[in-house]
Amino acid sequence: LFLSACYYNNLAELHPGTNLSNQCDTTPGTVTFQNTIQPILAANCGTNNSCHNASASNPKLDTYDGVKLVAADGRLLDAINHTGAASPMPKNGGKLPQCSLKQIEMWVTDGYPNN
Repeated sequence: LFLSACYYNNLAELHPGTNLSNQCDTTPGTVTFQNTIQPILAANCGTNNSCHNASASNPKLDTYDGVKLVAADGRLLDAINHTGAASPMPKNGGKLPQCSLKQIEMWVTDGYPNN
């Protein structure tokens, strides 16, 4: 007699209350500076220290106007994609996660929505 069984794990049931979504939301109109871009930059670009704040000589990434300026002239995408004349960012040599790159590109394509 040979028995076989299936084992099924539902991650949502195993880890309730945990956001287990692996999706990257790049739907036009949903990626905004305040809700998407600012948190990415704050976590990865030194906006909470001396790298990219109002007192630094580097591009200002702690305000909407500062980020929009470097996005509009192409430096932001060049830096995060490690292309062009802009210095590759983040400085640690790595790149931002693929989802973050897609979201920033969508934000630029959508015309830099703020909220």
